[in-house]
Amino acid sequence: MTWLLHVLGVDSVADRPYAFFSGSGSVLLPWLMNALTFGAIFYWHHQCTVHGCHRYGRPTAAFGDRACRRHHPAPRRTVEDVHAAHRAAKGQQETR
Repeated sequence: MTWLLHVLGVDSVADRPYAFFSGSGSVLLPWLMNALTFGAIFYWHHQCTVHGCHRYGRPTAAFGDRACRRHHPAPRRTVEDVHAAHRAAKGQQETR
């Protein structure tokens, strides 16, 4: 644990909070606040557009709004659906 205090620049100082905030804390805390702000903006931009729903939404094909899994009009795709679409696309490529 003392190695961490040394890396943060807090060891052998009488007032540790002062040493942290004037040393490594002056670099770490703004970075942490920027990361939290970016995360909040990313979440706000990608949430479902249904009023009162705070889930992560994906774009709808027809209108362009974002809808969560609960409100999205298209059913959820399964592995079989993906494989069938792949085989159909491969078949179209071979016929050309």
